[in-house]
Amino acid sequence: MTLIDFFKKENITQYSILPFDEVTVTDERRASRMFKEKPCRTVVPFLIPYFTGEKEHSNLSLYAYARDYHLYIEDFSIRLSSAFGQDLKVVADTSPINEVECAVKSGLGSIGKHSLLINEEYGSFVFIGEIFSSKEMSHPIFQGLKTKDKGHFCLDCGACEKACLWGGIKDKGKCLSNINQKKKITPEEEIIIKDSKFLWGCDVCQKVCPMNKGAKKSEIPFFKEEVIHRLDSDTLFELLESGEFKKRAYAWRGEEVIKRNLELVKEEQ
Repeated sequence: MTLIDFFKKENITQYSILPFDEVTVTDERRASRMFKEKPCRTVVPFLIPYFTGEKEHSNLSLYAYARDYHLYIEDFSIRLSSAFGQDLKVVADTSPINEVECAVKSGLGSIGKHSLLINEEYGSFVFIGEIFSSKEMSHPIFQGLKTKDKGHFCLDCGACEKACLWGGIKDKGKCLSNINQKKKITPEEEIIIKDSKFLWGCDVCQKVCPMNKGAKKSEIPFFKEEVIHRLDSDTLFELLESGEFKKRAYAWRGEEVIKRNLELVKEEQ
């Protein structure tokens, strides 16, 4: 099996390749631990599409419908090791390199005004992952985008900026997704959460982006399974009682954050 065969089996269509010396290492200590035995020579960035369709009356960000994608990466890593041994290492979110920069450099997309990576096939509804290898690989064996000019997919139309009621495009501290994930919030931020009626994250800037119109849906089974698009008191109780809460993206900030947001939204209803 080749890596291309592996990606095809995983329903991943967007991947590329970069020599390790062309990426920016942001965590030297982690990089040293990861590549202690063998130095890394090649990085294979790839995109994990998570969008499977929007549900009505949702109060959760689209990426949080399914279980935490870190669980997918754990299983992906096991399958990768089974196919290729320990030479290949996969990470996502905890990478020792600048993931977004790597994806852009390799031609997988460009950065939008909303600061998210925009891919021509899946829009901005993607997670970024990397496979690190101690072997040198060449570009010709890889297929990724139709265009490899690192094209400017962002139209700079300003739609995201106009749609964000809180000014989160210019000031990330005012981004709803940033606010409703905080453990401590100000009275002003309480009002923002109440008005938004959203418990976790936000997709306003993504929904109005013209580059996301007609974005291809994910074919990865993980993101189609155990979908929860709306949380209420009963659903949250069931998740906590069954132990399933810890498998959700919103679990990393602790149950108190979601409980607080739920109470704030209920007060407004």
